[in-house]
Amino acid sequence: MAESKAIAFFPWWSIEQEMTFGSVRLFQYLKKKLPGDNGLVSQNDIDDVISAYSFRPNARVSQCALLEVDEWKLGGSPDAVVQKMFLVRDILGFSTLAARSLFREHSGYCSFHNFLLVVQRFREGQADTFAYTTRRRDGGSINLWSSDEFAFQRPIHVNTSLRPPRPQEALVALLLRDDVPPSWFEAIREFNHANTDSLDVPLHVETVMMKSAFEQLLGIGVRAEDFERALKGLLPEPRSELAERVREHSLSEKWRKAFPRSARPIYAWAREFCARRGGAAHGGRKGSHYVWSEESHLAFCSIFFPLILKRVANSRGMYEMQGDDMERLERIDEYVVADPMGHSEDEEEGSDLEHPWVKIDNDIELHAIARRMWPYMAGSSA
Repeated sequence: MAESKAIAFFPWWSIEQEMTFGSVRLFQYLKKKLPGDNGLVSQNDIDDVISAYSFRPNARVSQCALLEVDEWKLGGSPDAVVQKMFLVRDILGFSTLAARSLFREHSGYCSFHNFLLVVQRFREGQADTFAYTTRRRDGGSINLWSSDEFAFQRPIHVNTSLRPPRPQEALVALLLRDDVPPSWFEAIREFNHANTDSLDVPLHVETVMMKSAFEQLLGIGVRAEDFERALKGLLPEPRSELAERVREHSLSEKWRKAFPRSARPIYAWAREFCARRGGAAHGGRKGSHYVWSEESHLAFCSIFFPLILKRVANSRGMYEMQGDDMERLERIDEYVVADPMGHSEDEEEGSDLEHPWVKIDNDIELHAIARRMWPYMAGSSA
């Protein structure tokens, strides 16, 4: 029997040029043009496989990202590497989500569902006929179709017009290491699936998954005390001027009243997030006594969790923290005292319309640029 052939691709993720991360390679697919024949698979067969995917009715996918891993090349048998391919999907998706900057309108946004990975087997010269498996509670079902009578449609919540940011290379390199604890990958999967934007996943389910991500990463249970204690061992103390700026913020008082035993807003946030998770898992999810909504907690987690993963890796000597990430951790209370969903662009006529988190991010980026430029400026002044 002939060895099976396959291609691996991300139908809802388009890239402009080849990317290489160690043994992971991403290639640009352009219908009838790229990547071309490679000796194992023809451009025509690649076109036929991908023609089963559609952005919208009568608009089949014409460009996307192709994946190769280790020694495996497009058109080869995927059996030896298929599990690693889906691990790589989790890593690339997570590392791209970690690069997002929220509340910037149309700039560089994505969800984890942008990173749907398809490993499609095909028969040479008959690649437009395919089989796929669906999951059932009592097992599974195999379906046989051809691309001229069926197309997999892009989910409406997946926006392919917004180009995702490039995956954070240092984070990809970290997660491709052989000594990464398995629990980290469980944590990353929980995080990814809490960042799909799908209306089929309720907010309270995302809250449970997000808290589970922290628990897997930090090796803790559900108790708020354990979560707060773990964060205290990882977060730097803010400089005095930063702490004073936070204390003067109006939302700071709300956090203090809600959680008087917590010394910083970030620790008060941790306790409320645990309470939110408990309510989501066991009932009683609603209540006006919370400082933040579920949406606000989830938005914050989407930037906070990747920072904590990097910090944990840094504490183990596996990762070197970048200056902007360390500053973001030092200023994390500033994010907590600015409710991300409480910002309204029409609060006051003539007021600064920039989202408060964007202001913090921009300030951190300016400081990072200044740090990089300082040696040259100091040298020129001498």
